[in-house]
Amino acid sequence: MDNQNFNNMNLNDFSIGGIQNNILEFITPEIMWFAFLIITGITVILSLVVLWHWDKYAVGLLRKSATQSTYVMITGSLLFAVLISVVLYVS
Repeated sequence: MDNQNFNNMNLNDFSIGGIQNNILEFITPEIMWFAFLIITGITVILSLVVLWHWDKYAVGLLRKSATQSTYVMITGSLLFAVLISVVLYVS
């Protein structure tokens, strides 16, 4: 790019707000709910695998219980935060 073209460029072409407005117009409530369902489905499948692994190969009952309950609380909290975000975005 030569200097003349660079000087004629509009700085608004690179604004984050312009990109953000285009993305917000593209993302419909249906897309948000679909993305939430996909994320939830993947999380449930991976959680079942991880919990099965901990049940089968756990060293001690107390450690397994603490690990599983911590994992479920954190994962549930994150999914709840995503759900709240989707609800606030859609409304």
